[in-house]
Amino acid sequence: SRLRQKLDKGFDKPLIHTVRNAGYMIRAEP
Repeated sequence: SRLRQKLDKGFDKPLIHTVRNAGYMIRAEP
């Protein structure tokens, strides 16, 4: 997605990967 591309340009991929995983984990919680 375009948003992901902007994030990748602004931050390192590992950082984004961690943030995305954290977001998914939080969303997975009821």
